[in-house]
Amino acid sequence: MTSAGSEPGTADPAPARRKTVCVVLAALLAAGLLVDRIPRGADAGTAGAQRLATMPVAAPPSSLSSTWFCAGATGTPDGPADGTVVVANASHRELTGTVTVVPSQGDPRTVPLTVGPRARAVVRQREIVSAPYVAALVEMDGGDVVVEHEVAGPLGLSTAPCASSASDRWYLAEGSTAREDTMLLALYNPFPEDAIVDLSFSTDQGRAVPSDFTGIVVKGGRMAVVNVGDHVRRRNHIATVVAARTGRLVVDRIQLRGGSARGLSLALAAPAPVRQWYFPEGLVADGVAERYHLFNPTGTEALVSIELALEEGAAEPFDLTIAPRERLTVVANDEERVPRGVGHAAIVRSLNGVPVVAERSVAAAAPAPRVGTADTLGSPRTGRSWLLAAGGATDTLDEWVIVLNPGTVAATVSIQGLAAGQLLPVEGLQEVAVPAGRRVAVRLTDHVKREDLALLVRATAPVVVERGLYRVGSPGLALSSGVPLR
Repeated sequence: MTSAGSEPGTADPAPARRKTVCVVLAALLAAGLLVDRIPRGADAGTAGAQRLATMPVAAPPSSLSSTWFCAGATGTPDGPADGTVVVANASHRELTGTVTVVPSQGDPRTVPLTVGPRARAVVRQREIVSAPYVAALVEMDGGDVVVEHEVAGPLGLSTAPCASSASDRWYLAEGSTAREDTMLLALYNPFPEDAIVDLSFSTDQGRAVPSDFTGIVVKGGRMAVVNVGDHVRRRNHIATVVAARTGRLVVDRIQLRGGSARGLSLALAAPAPVRQWYFPEGLVADGVAERYHLFNPTGTEALVSIELALEEGAAEPFDLTIAPRERLTVVANDEERVPRGVGHAAIVRSLNGVPVVAERSVAAAAPAPRVGTADTLGSPRTGRSWLLAAGGATDTLDEWVIVLNPGTVAATVSIQGLAAGQLLPVEGLQEVAVPAGRRVAVRLTDHVKREDLALLVRATAPVVVERGLYRVGSPGLALSSGVPLR
């Protein structure tokens, strides 16, 4: 049969085209197989180099859909980490989709969700499914969407971005099973096939690979929670590797701290170690203890520097050596080079190219005006547009936005609220100057009072954005990175 554009008597080009397509498909499949055949025992740095998604990132505005995975929360009225999913839509059109709440016991349940243009929606998970633990899958019919989840309980509150992709590796640099502390790992498998998972730990007392934490089966479309203290007991500092033999999943850590440093924190694990981590927020003061936790999951020694960007003055960096598959903690309060009462940012850099995982923990108690704990990973990237879905500025909740400019060019930053269909410029927070190599912290409560406060932060140069939430009159502080928009 002659194609519409061919001349009579000439050879039909379709077989040639089909042959070309087959060759291209074969090449693409071969490339995919080669990527999939990364040795499971390879160094984390090698495997990590194959992954592009080092942190959650919003799908671009032209996307036909967005998918987000929120791995861990409790789903009963008396749970210590009562979970809420917050969906922010920065686009100019209404988006529809679904939220599927996946319980640790029982069957998942899906409910419809509509989020107006430049607005946000809040879903309390236990109102959909009641279970000891719950995960959530959010699917929307467009881009420019960011999903965070918030947990709250008697020990405080915490927020964290949900994951925009799954991975076969996840890493955490910190955790504790010390007396009165509970470290929970929420493992969520959103795919139909089962995942088989191994857990390993590097602690302040050496390596630990409990046999009961190898070969864990996480059923397809299900979630499971592991209490690390069941087999890794009384460890003050724990770094974690979650490695899937088969399948992919999403991992959150829920950390409950008792004793004198009481608090609750939620964190999405890192899908890969990287060579650079940014922490816009930082403070050492009476009653405020700050620690940086560094983990080298590779088989090569890592040379690492912690560089501080002070709001006033300068400080010498910390130069550190981390042995293969080991971890260490730097207590900022013990270092004279970190001035008290002066806000600072930190940049963790690998000096020899070996990727690491970095977290910061903060514990606040009297005489500090805030009470609570936070354990958060840094941001591995910069961006010009950031979206903060959770949060609010009220008489009982104090919100701060901290912007770090790690570049060599000065930036200006403008903050807008997603206000039920419009972008509302926050008065006094337009074109705020952020000098090169510096950070700026702004208190939203001084500029706006709004319980429903999703924020869009735009900058004229690449920056990093972090949000701080502080309960007023009760325990609770939450620190987490924003999510960059493409």
